[in-house]
Amino acid sequence: MTTLQRVQAVALAVLQTAAAVFMMIDPDDGFYVIAAIMSISLLLLGVRLIWYYFTLAIHMVGGRKMFYFGVLLLDFGMFVLSLDDIPRIWVLLYLLVTHAFSGMVELLRIREARHSGGRVSKLLLTLGIANILTALLCIVFIRSTRAAVYIYSAGLIYGAVIRIINAVRETRIIFIE
Repeated sequence: MTTLQRVQAVALAVLQTAAAVFMMIDPDDGFYVIAAIMSISLLLLGVRLIWYYFTLAIHMVGGRKMFYFGVLLLDFGMFVLSLDDIPRIWVLLYLLVTHAFSGMVELLRIREARHSGGRVSKLLLTLGIANILTALLCIVFIRSTRAAVYIYSAGLIYGAVIRIINAVRETRIIFIE
């Protein structure tokens, strides 16, 4: 990781923390901030995947899946952005699915590393467990909008801490002569 990338990661972590604190101060407006963040992130990810398809994946086997997935994310992001009053349960379901999926992916990565005899990162283990616990909290508080804002804010703060840890951690490079 270059010095510029480290500075960018820390700056993004500071912005994440500021957004989380703003949402915790005013949870009623925080819901709309969550919806805006969700729709903008889906739009950006969709555009990024479509750009990736046209620049590189067009020549790859199965690259068309990237294009379809990018169009689907772009469409879903525009749909969420166009809604005037989003049903609040959808935001909790979005949080539930994303945290459960990312938690399971982290735990499966750890399982694969153990199976192949590699080192298991304690940071990845805590990240996976935290994501699974966040998904469970979303299930418990499925009807509470304030709880959704607090859960999302806590997730943003936790993600910011992990981003800062990764930015200041020494990068290991293996040289083969």
